[in-house]
Amino acid sequence: MPISLSRTGPTPATASAVVASDPLGRCPRTMYCQLLDAYEGDLDLLPELISSDCVLHIPQLRANALVGIEGFTTLIRAARAPFFQLNFTIVVGPLFDDSVVCARWRATGTYRGGIERSSAPAGTAGSFGGHDFLRIEQDRFVEYWGGADDVDLLMQIGAF
Repeated sequence: MPISLSRTGPTPATASAVVASDPLGRCPRTMYCQLLDAYEGDLDLLPELISSDCVLHIPQLRANALVGIEGFTTLIRAARAPFFQLNFTIVVGPLFDDSVVCARWRATGTYRGGIERSSAPAGTAGSFGGHDFLRIEQDRFVEYWGGADDVDLLMQIGAF
């Protein structure tokens, strides 16, 4: 299910004004909302958002370098795998300037199973928070720093 701009606070008219004043021709707020749409399952949006050489800086995956659209696809599929569905709500932001956008979000979903040591049955509701920082060049995200509160989720499903 796509995220509408109204879920993030501004009205479409406000977003249009931001787009009109954006020298890149792309509104960072809209780009970020589209990225969350991809996280909710619309992976077809990624080629319009992600640079082919975008570097993903993920603390939990230090040993595995993720790059570009393929890297984001891998990250999103891994994040969604333990859930029947996963929906994101923006808590703070997105905040942006000429080249950086950041936001705090909360994900909610229904646990599918598959996380080692979990004692929660499939069907258990869960939620966790996280944040994203993205650098933009030439209408594409070129760097990503993200983090999620994995410990919170692990506690909810009895794996911690």
